[in-house]
Amino acid sequence: MNFRSLHYVWQAVPCLNSALQPTRVSFILAVAMPVLFLLVPQGNDVLGALGERDSLDLRIAWFLVSLVLFGLMNWFGPRFLLDCDFGQDDHQQETRRRFEGDPAALARYQKIEGWLGVHLPRLLGTVPIALIGAGFFNLWRNHLKYGAGTVTIHGQLAILCSLLALLLYLFFVGRRFLLTRLRVKRGTVAPTRYHNVSDIARDRLALFGFAIFLLPAVVLGFLFTLAPIPVGLYLGSGAVLCFALASWACYGGIAVYIGHRARLPTLLIGVLVLIAASFFNDNHAVRTLDQMGPPKQRATLSTRLQGWHDHVAANYSGRHPLFIVVTEGGGIRAAYWTALVLSTLEQHAPGRFADHVFAISGVSGGSLGAATFEVMLKEPSAEPPAVRVHRQLGEAFLAPLVGKMAFPDLWQRFLPWRLAAFDRAQALEDGWARTMPAFDEPFSSFCDTSTWTRPELFFNGTEVESGRRIVTGTVRFDENDTEFVNAIDGVVRMEGQDMRLSTAVHSSARFTYFSPAGRYPNGTHVVDGGYYENSGGSTGSDILRAVRRQGWTDVDPMVIVITNGPEAIRAEIAAGVTRRDNHAGHEMFAPLTAMLGTRTAHADHAVGDLRASVTEKNVFTFGLVEHGTALPLGWALSPGAMDEMEFQIDASAQAAKLASCDPDTRDALLRNTGALARVVARLPGQP
Repeated sequence: MNFRSLHYVWQAVPCLNSALQPTRVSFILAVAMPVLFLLVPQGNDVLGALGERDSLDLRIAWFLVSLVLFGLMNWFGPRFLLDCDFGQDDHQQETRRRFEGDPAALARYQKIEGWLGVHLPRLLGTVPIALIGAGFFNLWRNHLKYGAGTVTIHGQLAILCSLLALLLYLFFVGRRFLLTRLRVKRGTVAPTRYHNVSDIARDRLALFGFAIFLLPAVVLGFLFTLAPIPVGLYLGSGAVLCFALASWACYGGIAVYIGHRARLPTLLIGVLVLIAASFFNDNHAVRTLDQMGPPKQRATLSTRLQGWHDHVAANYSGRHPLFIVVTEGGGIRAAYWTALVLSTLEQHAPGRFADHVFAISGVSGGSLGAATFEVMLKEPSAEPPAVRVHRQLGEAFLAPLVGKMAFPDLWQRFLPWRLAAFDRAQALEDGWARTMPAFDEPFSSFCDTSTWTRPELFFNGTEVESGRRIVTGTVRFDENDTEFVNAIDGVVRMEGQDMRLSTAVHSSARFTYFSPAGRYPNGTHVVDGGYYENSGGSTGSDILRAVRRQGWTDVDPMVIVITNGPEAIRAEIAAGVTRRDNHAGHEMFAPLTAMLGTRTAHADHAVGDLRASVTEKNVFTFGLVEHGTALPLGWALSPGAMDEMEFQIDASAQAAKLASCDPDTRDALLRNTGALARVVARLPGQP
């Protein structure tokens, strides 16, 4: 490229930026959709879940409808805005000035600008859909490669998305011909440009298109305000995400039109309004439970320990293992894995395992899994553990959450008063309660003060203002004990008001920004426990110290560690291997990388201290291995991801699938089988 060519590009780029500026919101959304579904693991798992079935169903139909709506809205917005006259005379004068003295270059530029003005909106509406089709094609290839043994329709969905993109493009190309014929038939003439609102009002077809453009965003907003759970679960996560992006195309298009028409910096104004409103509109209060009278008082930790000892001593002879379970965070992946591990152990030793688990300390998704196991014990069923966990945690909890976040809670950010009904946190809690009604019960009903019946629960969160650990547990801290010295009692923070079990779990699982920080009655805030440390090991160590203080000679403290994170990275750290951080923008990203790295390091340190407090033979670890199927973070799992975890809890039960793994992976998978057998072997016989 010579100097003349560079000079031409230098002059053309700012001119094109000026001419195509109204399309910037749609351009951002056209990039965001494929990034979300193809590069973000949770989004890719949403695509995987859509295709992991043997036939088309309503959720797939709604997903395809949402893709079409996104394509139409991401095309109509820039098409309409480019037809509006926002002072093109100034732009044309600037263009002529830049290319003064070079009419050939000016003609070449005008040809490029004209082509982009016609075809760019069409590409913004169709290319993202075609890329989603490519994502389905890649999932189909991966399924063939790893041979999961299940029937999928990823290939058919890849073809359908490609056809949708093609048909939409043909519609965009042909609609001008159709509109011209329709206007000729009616004897109307379309304005070459819309100079003002009156021009738009006189063009009925433009008004009709604008109504179609605006109506879905309004209707979806009201639906997700009034009934986020049934609507979200009916549509599915994929459709909700696409509907949200389509609606943002509408909001963005309106903001761009107002800004250009009124010559106002709408983006800056929006940011200023958002900042100003944030002083008054924190609608994310930790929900309380309306009931008569104060909640039931909790027993102290030492009292509950003595109750546990009396229970096992009365029902079992010999030495008594006391299990403390610590389970790390990781969204629905952690919840599913935790509930699956604990329920499988209970299946192998009915009653005996649960009787000897004194406490479960969880973070984020691990807390959800712990509560799910507690509900399973409270409401026994003949269903196999995998079937029951699948039914209780296999729903698309992401869909109601995203729907509430993209519509009413987004509106709330710009309003200077609080609307509790717009709180997206409620959508996640109510989604859990839909599959597990016990999650709507008072948390105090799980706090037994009489005889010991079930494991004690400890949900670990983090206080925003101080960074300290918040522990919401079924027992209260002993005032004169040395345990939990730097921790905050989450139940005390409620100032005598009770809450649902789902709210108590969520106090540990508020991973910003999907789940907002919760506001306690005293004005302080709670977020995900992973900010403090992600293992639950710190609370586990406090419980273990309380056990040691009892001075029992017939009790063997034992620890079950449930992990679900990157085992490969943990293995490198254990081996002393240091990863070199040589990526671009090191100076900018180094602080963020360090903060994220300390999250894992603090968790490993807390678990290491806990493991060191008991003999190695009394530590049992259950973890996940990277093996074919992706296991993403988030609040939705594909059937393939759930099947993979069910395989990994006892890989020896599926000999054919295990034999197809390489030796290292096979050994790693069998560690869970070994840990399962070792735990059962340490339990006493039938009472």
